[in-house]
Amino acid sequence: MRAPSTGHYEWRAQPSYGPRTPTRAPVRVWVSDDTAMAAGCDCGMMHGSKAQAADCMTMPAKGRSASQG
Repeated sequence: MRAPSTGHYEWRAQPSYGPRTPTRAPVRVWVSDDTAMAAGCDCGMMHGSKAQAADCMTMPAKGRSASQG
């Protein structure tokens, strides 16, 4: 028997196509905790150390430039 998966519900916006289309209500979707968020990331920093990988996924602080070099 398969164990129940862990996860959570999220509200996600639906796209509205066209300039005069009314906005659509958000939908509630189940997001499994099993899937990795950065599984599809193929940047060079993700292949380095764990500290570099963590820096790759964080937003820069205000006032600092995004590029380091």
